[in-house]
Amino acid sequence: MSSILEWHNLFFNWLKEGHSIIRLDKALQSIYLPTYQLQDKDICTWKAMLNAYGYTNITPFTKDISHLEFWTRSKNSTINWANLKKLYKDKMLDLNFILLITIANSTDIVFWRHSINH
Repeated sequence: MSSILEWHNLFFNWLKEGHSIIRLDKALQSIYLPTYQLQDKDICTWKAMLNAYGYTNITPFTKDISHLEFWTRSKNSTINWANLKKLYKDKMLDLNFILLITIANSTDIVFWRHSINH
């Protein structure tokens, strides 16, 4: 595997998957080396790039609840935000379950340590 970040793969993979919503931490995991530990500056850079491309953060809860973030490439982000908010409000979006599955399926816990501990 190359040590050069194939950053454009985040966008190619997103389009290829055919849906308009991504979970940012999971999308970033797919393009970084498993041993890479994301820094705050990396996440801020990605957020700035996503904003520049016209994508929208549609996370329906605050960071004190969870540091997971959901982003959409949809032109009408309000619908995606409302759907996520309803799922969360109706307790159908279980953030604790998502974190546990993420850790269980990860080959590198270091990558996720940032998301869980902050």
